[in-house]
Amino acid sequence: MHRSALEFADGYLTTTPFLELRWKVYLAGQEGQPYTAPAVVRDLQGLPPAARRYPGQIHGFASIPALIPQANEALAELATLVRQELGSR
Repeated sequence: MHRSALEFADGYLTTTPFLELRWKVYLAGQEGQPYTAPAVVRDLQGLPPAARRYPGQIHGFASIPALIPQANEALAELATLVRQELGSR
């Protein structure tokens, strides 16, 4: 896991062991592949656009808009991007 994941794991609605397990399950033997770990791939051509950062937010904040008001902004932006992408096909 990256240093930031270890540094910010505990106390942000998760724990280090839980993050380690989730990362292992998420990768499922696909380490270094563009869709599972784009940060380690040199050529990003053909991949979808990257997400925008929301400073101060936890991972998955958009799934709890009732608790985090900025989640509504993120969801609206996501909906716009999906509509644009689907409209271009």
